Amino acid sequence: MIRLSTKAVRKNFESAISTALRIYGPVRGDCIWNYESINENTFHPRVASKVIGLSFLSIVAAWEEYLENSFLRYMTGALSETGYAPRLRIGPCKSTAHAKQVLTSTVNTNEAVRFMRWNDFEWVLAKAEIFFYRAEPYSRVDSHFLQRLKDAQIIRNRVAHSSSKARSQFKTITNRNVGAPKDSPMDYGFSPGRYLIYNKPEVVFGKSWVETKHCEWPDIFECYVHMFTELVYTITPHKEYAINAINPDLLRRCAT
Repeated sequence: MIRLSTKAVRKNFESAISTALRIYGPVRGDCIWNYESINENTFHPRVASKVIGLSFLSIVAAWEEYLENSFLRYMTGALSETGYAPRLRIGPCKSTAHAKQVLTSTVNTNEAVRFMRWNDFEWVLAKAEIFFYRAEPYSRVDSHFLQRLKDAQIIRNRVAHSSSKARSQFKTITNRNVGAPKDSPMDYGFSPGRYLIYNKPEVVFGKSWVETKHCEWPDIFECYVHMFTELVYTITPHKEYAINAINPDLLRRCAT
C-alpha cells in the first residue's frame, strides 16, 4: 500500500500563513490613531484593525484544518517529509475517510464533523492518546504554547462575533496579557486587531522565546505566526524549516 505524505498538508498551511502576512503587513501601520492614519492612509484605523483581525482568523482556521488533515493522515500510516510516522496503537486505517469514521465512531463522514473539535487542542491530545503511542507527535507541543492556543481561539471568536461571551473572554485575556487588573475596562474601540499589534509580545510569549525570533515587527501577530510555524515543524517534521525565521524576505516585502 502506498503511504500518504504530510507534505501537502504542511504546504497548504504555510500558504495560508503567507497570504495572511501579505494582508497584515501593508495595513499594520494604518491601525495607529493619528492625523495621518485618519486623513492620509489607505484605511481608517478601525477598518485596518478589522482587516488584521480577519487575517488572524484565517490563520486559526487554517491551523484547525492542518490539525485535522495531519491527524487523519497519520492514522493511515502517513509519513512526514523526513520519514517520521507516529507509532500507531490500532494499526493503519485504509484511507482518511476511514480514519474519520474510526475517530468518530460514525459511518456517515458528513455527520462525523459534529464529533470533531479541532479548535480544542486538549481534545486533539486526548484523541492522540488513543490512536498514537505516547500521543506523539501532538504531545511534543511545548506546554508553553497550550495557553497561547486557547487564547488564539478566543481572539478568533471575538473577530467572528460580538456575543457577550466572546467579549468577556477577550477582555480577560487582554487584561491578563497587558498586565491590567482582571476587571479593568478596555479602551473604547480596543479590538482584536489592535491587540494583535501590541508591541510587547514578551508578556504573552515570554522574553527568552521572543528573543530567539527575528521579528520584522515585534508584536503578538507575528509571534503567533512564528509559533504556528514552529508547531507545524514539531508535528510534521520537514527539511525546509529554519528555526529562527519564518521567511525574512517575505516579511520585508510585506512591510513595504
